[in-house]
Amino acid sequence: MRLPNPFSVLTGCRAVLGLGLLGWSLLPLQAYDPSAAEDAAIERQKILKAADQIELLVQQNEQLRIQLQELRADVDKLRAENAELKKSAAAQEKARAAEKETLLKEVSAIVASGKSAPPTASRTTTFTQDKNSSSPKNNYERFP
Repeated sequence: MRLPNPFSVLTGCRAVLGLGLLGWSLLPLQAYDPSAAEDAAIERQKILKAADQIELLVQQNEQLRIQLQELRADVDKLRAENAELKKSAAAQEKARAAEKETLLKEVSAIVASGKSAPPTASRTTTFTQDKNSSSPKNNYERFP
């Protein structure tokens, strides 16, 4: 059995006739209605406006996501800096306590030996008398 040639004239006529009947049957549905066209234009505008709003929301969401990542990085950086400062403060406090303990040991050693503390950068008063004046003057000197 031999298949018909799809490009034969008869097959072509059948296809044209079928498409014509289909077009003719849809013709009443496609009649021009001004209010329907206007409604379609309004709907199209609504859809375009909604699409623009969605695009704007997506952009804003992306910007917020980037800002959130930056803030998280800043928070992590600040936490690390805070931990470092706490370690530094603890080390300074420990050094201060050790220095205080050393000073207390020195003072207790001085008290135990019965000696008075050597003068350290204190003021001493010396009285000098000017040749022209009969009253002494106070001169304050600092020892190095």
